[in-house]
Amino acid sequence: SSKRKQEMFQHVETSARDRARWISANLYYHKRDLAYLNFILSKDCSVLDIGCGNGWLLGQLDAKVKCGIDLSPSMVDVAQKHCPEATVIQADIEASSDLKKIRDHGPFDYIILSDTLAFLDDIEVGLSHVRQLCGPSTRVIMSRYNQLWEPALKLGEFIGRKQRMKFDLNWISRDDVRSFCVLSGLDLLTSESHQIIPFRLLGLGHLMNKWLAPLPIIRALNLRQYVVARPMPVQKRAKSSVSVIVPVRNEAGNIEPAVKRLSKFPGDVELI
Repeated sequence: SSKRKQEMFQHVETSARDRARWISANLYYHKRDLAYLNFILSKDCSVLDIGCGNGWLLGQLDAKVKCGIDLSPSMVDVAQKHCPEATVIQADIEASSDLKKIRDHGPFDYIILSDTLAFLDDIEVGLSHVRQLCGPSTRVIMSRYNQLWEPALKLGEFIGRKQRMKFDLNWISRDDVRSFCVLSGLDLLTSESHQIIPFRLLGLGHLMNKWLAPLPIIRALNLRQYVVARPMPVQKRAKSSVSVIVPVRNEAGNIEPAVKRLSKFPGDVELI
C-alpha cells in the first residue's frame, strides 16, 4: 500500500476511540447530515455503509438490515459496540480480494459512502468495486465536503473545532465525481447540497440552512454535498462484423485473386 494509505490507516487506528467526542462536539452538523440521508432511504431497506468508522451514522440510519465495513480493526471494534444490531466487518473496498466477504452480506438496497471518497487511494478502483456490489436496483449515496470549504475546515482543525487529519484528503468537485462514476460503471442520478452554516448559532444557523442554503448560487457554497447514483446496465457486446468493399470496374481478371487474398477477420464478413 502507498505511504498515504499507511498514514491514513495509522491515523484512523489511533483515533478510533476518540471519534465519538468529535461527533458530539459537532452534533448539529452530524444530525442534519443524518436527517438528509434518512430522507433518501426507503422504508425497511438494507444498507451497506462503506467506511463506517465508529458506527455512529450506521446506528442512526432508518434501515431494517445494516452492514458496515471499515479498513481499521479498531474502528470495527468500536462500531460493533455502538451498533450491535448491524453486521460490521473489517474490509478494504479497494481490495478485490475482500469483495466476496462483503457480497456475502448482501444484497443491498443502498450503499453509502459518507466522506469515504476523501480517504480512498484510488477512487476509480473503489467505485468500480462498489459497482460490483450493486444489484439492478441498488442506489449509491456519496456525501463529501465542498472543496470550497477546505481553508475553513483546515482553520477549524487549527483552532480545535474539528478533528485534525494527519494525512492528505482527496478534495474533489461534482464534475470529478461524475467522471469517476462514468469510469466505474455508475450513472449519476441526483446532486444536492446542504448546510451553509454547520452550527446552530442559537437557532440562526438552522434558519439559514432551511431558507438560505437551498437558493440558487448560495447552494453552490454549501458545506455538504451529496450525489445519488445507480449501476449502469451491463452492455452486451454485439457480435463483431466487417464489410469489405472491392471496386471491380474493368477488373474482370482480378476479382477472384482479390477474394482469395482477403485476410481473415473475426466475426461475419460481408464482401461487396
